[in-house]
Amino acid sequence: MTLIEDPRDRTDDILVTESQETLSPEQFQEARKSEAVTAGWVVVAFAFDEAGRVLVIDQPWADGWILPGGAWQPGETLAETAVREVGEETGVAVSPVAPRAVDEFAFVNERTGETAGWTLVVRLGLVS
Repeated sequence: MTLIEDPRDRTDDILVTESQETLSPEQFQEARKSEAVTAGWVVVAFAFDEAGRVLVIDQPWADGWILPGGAWQPGETLAETAVREVGEETGVAVSPVAPRAVDEFAFVNERTGETAGWTLVVRLGLVS
């Protein structure tokens, strides 16, 4: 099993934030079963082409455009997660460059105060 190398441990110039969303107990129970919560880590990628354009995905469930990304899988580095997710979601090959931001995201059960969430890593990448 690969241990996750937290980018905050290696990079001083990384943006670090925290965010949360309060949910009803029923919504909280559903959210804690999600792939992202189970994995504990999620990666999204700002992938740039030679013209400086950013690769985005039009997702109806998100009501607009989003960055490609998804949940970490055991055995991967966070860079490998970014490459895999961009490839799966867009069919485009990317080369990871560097992590640029980390957000500690938590769902909060409005009744009990219990939390469940993940660490989101935003990476830069170049379209190969």
